[in-house]
Amino acid sequence: MTLIRKDIIINIKSKLYKFGTIAIDKAKIEMFYHFPWGSTFKAEQVINDNLERSHLPDHISFHTDGTIHFKYKDENKKTNYYKDQKLDKNPFNLERNNAHILLVESINSLSALRLKQIDTYKQDSLIFNLGDNSKFSFLLIDMCEKFNPKNLIEGEWSKLKIIDALVWNSVYTQIDKKVLKEPLLSEFDTCLCFLFIENQLPEAETVVHESTGELGVEQLSLTLTPPPQEIVSLLS
Repeated sequence: MTLIRKDIIINIKSKLYKFGTIAIDKAKIEMFYHFPWGSTFKAEQVINDNLERSHLPDHISFHTDGTIHFKYKDENKKTNYYKDQKLDKNPFNLERNNAHILLVESINSLSALRLKQIDTYKQDSLIFNLGDNSKFSFLLIDMCEKFNPKNLIEGEWSKLKIIDALVWNSVYTQIDKKVLKEPLLSEFDTCLCFLFIENQLPEAETVVHESTGELGVEQLSLTLTPPPQEIVSLLS
């Protein structure tokens, strides 16, 4: 499996951090979004209303058949799944002029995430200037090459306060997508849009540690494939 990888670099208060990595598999029309902390970072998480100490998830994967895997490992390194989603088609097989929100990630505590400050980065990295914003949301959107990105700042979407944005063109070309077993919904390429905004997902209810009584700190909130018509109401 040959993957095309691009690091996501954010600039906050003139300091550079690696925010994540996108890995593209053109042979299968699959994508992997890697978090910056890797697979060894342990933390206590609320999972199915229970407090568990485990390794944080290191990636989310979007697969050929429409399955989205979001998994983590417990303290014994056994693989578990938060909740798999199954779309009715490959998420990158888009109709003309169409776009699809893959994920929304809200960062509530930049320091708690232990993002690694860096001095240099790869030449093909995706760079975003977030100014003084230490709290923000990241939207990853795939879209048909005929989709007008201006649609993301008009109508209801105009309520979103955009900090920085970038479009990666022709991530999957129409030729790449011919490997799919399902009928292609358009003859156009699929692009990726990276959007950083000030708006955030609502924070979860405060969690009190059952042993120590300490209040939990929510590091991030994340939702997968929200309906576009609901995105504005989700983000405050």
